[in-house]
Amino acid sequence: MRFGKDLAMNTTSDLNRHRERPNAAMPLKQPGSNSATTVNLLGRIGTPNDQQAWIDFDARYRPVVLAVARRLGLRQCDAEDVAQQTMIAFLREWTEGRFDPTRARLRTWILAIVRHRAIDCLRARQRMLGSSSESIAEQVPVHEMHRTWDEATRRAILDEALDHLRREGRTEAKTIDAFERFALHAVPPEAVAEEFGIEVAEVYRIKSRIVKKLREVVATLEANWTDAPQRATA
Repeated sequence: MRFGKDLAMNTTSDLNRHRERPNAAMPLKQPGSNSATTVNLLGRIGTPNDQQAWIDFDARYRPVVLAVARRLGLRQCDAEDVAQQTMIAFLREWTEGRFDPTRARLRTWILAIVRHRAIDCLRARQRMLGSSSESIAEQVPVHEMHRTWDEATRRAILDEALDHLRREGRTEAKTIDAFERFALHAVPPEAVAEEFGIEVAEVYRIKSRIVKKLREVVATLEANWTDAPQRATA
């Protein structure tokens, strides 16, 4: 598992290395309240009396869509509007059966929606300013949108995994905070040690312990996020 730029390279290597080792500890419970797979959520969306499926799907993917909208050159307020429009368009097209999973991945479909909405938004702004030049959204390559999607997804999975450790209560909040300062925010170990009143060696031990705890949680969440849905058949 790689957490991209959100984690220091050494932390990424540690997570990969620990994942390869057999885990003799008691299996973790399914992390998070939104623990259903993407495939499961899609199969339930549109089902009467199951609004939770859409709530969970929206909570999972809206932040990712928002990150892509920002990468396409939108201001925060405009990106939030485009994210809202994208999620509504997705819901309508999915429930109408207009998506064929044999022709495109879920992310490819959603990325197409967000690009079109972003282009419309930027063109509207340009018309107000009397400009006719090509918008930033039209210039961003498709592979760059996919990279932004991947980075936002990895960050969301990491955040959810850390939230799980906090809710689980087996790890002190102070310990997780120290890990985040060192591993995620690249604060020097000496500064982290001083901030939390611990030895520098303990900073490295905390990192190692948290990486081990995150391994299984991250693996479960990655499986939940797999964006290769299949439409249910009657």
